[in-house]
Amino acid sequence: LLSLHLEETVEDFDEGVAAIAIVALTQTRPGYKIKQHLSMKLLKRLNDFSDWQVPLILSGIDAETLCNTETEVMEVLNLIDGFLDDCSPSVVLHVVNLLQPLVASLQSSEMSHQFIDRVTNPLLFRIRHSSPEIAYWYCMEIPKIIGDISVLNRHYKTFFPAYYDPAYLKAEKLRVLTTIVNKKSVSKIVD
Repeated sequence: LLSLHLEETVEDFDEGVAAIAIVALTQTRPGYKIKQHLSMKLLKRLNDFSDWQVPLILSGIDAETLCNTETEVMEVLNLIDGFLDDCSPSVVLHVVNLLQPLVASLQSSEMSHQFIDRVTNPLLFRIRHSSPEIAYWYCMEIPKIIGDISVLNRHYKTFFPAYYDPAYLKAEKLRVLTTIVNKKSVSKIVD
């Protein structure tokens, strides 16, 4: 009875009430994921939620069952790709975690390229302008998110280690740099 009431409360017009209902559901029912139709409703009003509420909403959404077609995947991308530019690393990380399985489900190379083009620049911006810890996470995850690492060839300068980068970030940037180097960029990198 309580779970049923909480599920109804997720649709509440007050964003705070909806976010707290999701937290209550996920804590009282381990493994609980928001149903597909409700997930889409929440994604459509995601801009109404605060920076602390957005990760709660996104963590309750099951990316595996969210989309059945590539058109739905692109619709979800249209709804949440603006959050890749959010100033909150928590929001960006939750968006990325939601996008990873969706990208893996794309079959069309044209749609996949569209997705990669839209996601790459915000992620590269985060590598360049985030704290070392966040930049490290992005360096580790960007190949998984994008899938086709060759897309990063033209962005090789992003992975040049900076003098002030901590050792762990320098090592990760060099690891990515060695995977994206090609015949055209090797001479530019070495020089």
